[in-house]
Amino acid sequence: KNNAPGYTHVKRNFILNTLDGVFFFGGSIFISPESVLPVFIAALGGNAFHISLIPVLRNAGFFLPSLFIVSHVGTLVRKKPFLLKLALLQRLPYLVLGLVTLFFGVDRPALTLTVLLFVVLLAACGGGLVIPPYFYLTAKTNLKYPSTRLWRVKVEKQFAWCLIELW
Repeated sequence: KNNAPGYTHVKRNFILNTLDGVFFFGGSIFISPESVLPVFIAALGGNAFHISLIPVLRNAGFFLPSLFIVSHVGTLVRKKPFLLKLALLQRLPYLVLGLVTLFFGVDRPALTLTVLLFVVLLAACGGGLVIPPYFYLTAKTNLKYPSTRLWRVKVEKQFAWCLIELW
């Protein structure tokens, strides 16, 4: 057992981070941009143009915000609180989409389609904003407390989700 300062929370943090990943990526299966969203857009009355916007919105939202936030993340003394707030921006839009679909999906499909495209962009922006602090925090933690076994479990979990998605 390692008695280094701060080591007591490493196992708990790893378990919570793994559970977050399991639930987030597990839920992502139901909004897959390759299979589910195109069918959903077509069911809402969208056309090929709306479907073609998905990769554009996701890539723009995922990569551009990282460029603008990375220098700010480097100046932060505490990165975890910042990361947790940004993670909400990545996750909450899907809750909004679910509620809009539940209450307006049948009666107002054009509104639902508009919200869907906005949610894809907003969630991708949230993901793009999360990348720099997440990797900074992960690298710092991993260098301070190297644990090959824990990272192996994380990679195995990601591989298992890939197999589930293929199935």
